[in-house]
Amino acid sequence: MKRHRIIPAPFIYLSILLKNSKNFSDVIEYSHMKTFLHFLVSIIAILIAVYLVPGTSVTILGAVVLAVVLGVINIFIKPVIKLIALPLTILTLGIFSLVINAGFILLAAWLVPSFYVAGFWTAFWFSIVLSLINALFNLFV
Repeated sequence: MKRHRIIPAPFIYLSILLKNSKNFSDVIEYSHMKTFLHFLVSIIAILIAVYLVPGTSVTILGAVVLAVVLGVINIFIKPVIKLIALPLTILTLGIFSLVINAGFILLAAWLVPSFYVAGFWTAFWFSIVLSLINALFNLFV
């Protein structure tokens, strides 16, 4: 009987990149470029969401800082909060995750002085619009 090795998905992705590139520096440059593009997409999505949702305002520099702050929140704080709120999220069939996202927008508004959100419902709609715009843009990046 033949045994199959289970390789985690990031390593498969990295091995495909390495096979298709001349050297490892091509892979590093590609990953940096992709990260930079996602950062630019986040900034543009924030500016569009601010334009679409009344009760929000941000400067261009504030959008850059907000993209960084939301990225840090999503990397470090969001997994812990999602795990703690998992029973309530299951009970509400996932609707509570929208409330959590609105809370993160309010936290980001508190941390970034040049980003203003009028209240909870404004943050709620802003988080939905921002998620939709990011999903749309990430289809093309």
